[in-house]
Amino acid sequence: MIVFIKIIDIYKYNGGERQVNKDNNSKHWKLGIFYYNPDNSSEVVDKRNGIGTTINFGSKHGRRMFAFMMVPVYIAIIIIFVISFRSK
Repeated sequence: MIVFIKIIDIYKYNGGERQVNKDNNSKHWKLGIFYYNPDNSSEVVDKRNGIGTTINFGSKHGRRMFAFMMVPVYIAIIIIFVISFRSK
């Protein structure tokens, strides 16, 4: 199921053809790896180089998606700090 959802995320179909969202404009790529274009409403875009996708940090949905992906990391850090301070 997860693999199927990822395939749908990577390949956006329009009449059976893949729509490529390749934006190689350097002003939209921060540090060469982070895509930031508020004018592009897509939350996920193709990577600049190589295979795969990346998040559009310029779109509201892209920032939310990144925040939700980071929630488990934040929770793990908080749990580690709580456990380390309780043991002292």
